[in-house]
Amino acid sequence: MVPEQYVGITGFETGAQVAAIRIALPADRLLMVGVGMRGHPIEWAPDKWPNRNPRPEKLPGIFGPHHNVLNMLHFTPLPGCDLYEHLCMAYETAGPHFDGFQLNTPWPDIAALVRYRSRFPDAVITIPLQPDALDIVGWEPDVIAQRLKRYQDIARYTLIDASAGYGQELDVQFTRKCLSAIRALMPNMGLIAAGGLCAENAEEKLGELLAEFPLSTDAEGKLRTPDDHLSVTESIRYVQTSDALFRRFKRERVQSP
Repeated sequence: MVPEQYVGITGFETGAQVAAIRIALPADRLLMVGVGMRGHPIEWAPDKWPNRNPRPEKLPGIFGPHHNVLNMLHFTPLPGCDLYEHLCMAYETAGPHFDGFQLNTPWPDIAALVRYRSRFPDAVITIPLQPDALDIVGWEPDVIAQRLKRYQDIARYTLIDASAGYGQELDVQFTRKCLSAIRALMPNMGLIAAGGLCAENAEEKLGELLAEFPLSTDAEGKLRTPDDHLSVTESIRYVQTSDALFRRFKRERVQSP
């Protein structure tokens, strides 16, 4: 069964931001609440984006019990770490309303993910296809799909994201080729598009894709203020614009022969 379509934002910093954006969406629209975590799950070390990767003790206050949210850690693990142990530590840190991980590392260890899912069978796992992962498979859509197929019993979603949070805009034609190849091999994989999305460009970048695929989306870089805080105003505009596009193109897909 194809997982539920969502509107996603990565880079939440407070529970108040989540509450404000959740209430701006219709109750039946799933909101993905993405929070960054880089490095060790407990030993916080600020990097170039400390606002997007809050201290671990703040996570339970961000991941609240709101209706129809998917609370996800966008986790960049340390190279060479015991991935299973670090996933478990992150799980314990994130609080009772935490749902799962997007693993921002190229082609994460399958054995570690199988072990984690055995312990937490309801966990949501997203495999992102970002530049470091795409480089390994030569940016070839069919090869990408074949490699991703190894994760089909583990992952609920996959994300096509050549931007990786830097605000570079989505390459529509490359993304479409990847989505087509993945859907042909894994029709029940949830598909996510990302790359410099915001209210102003959502229809231009997503329209052609939504006409064919019931995509979820994720936005980050273009929803930040100049001092790299999440803009609630821009986020609300983005999620409302995206929700309207989702509904419109769903109707059009249903009506198409």
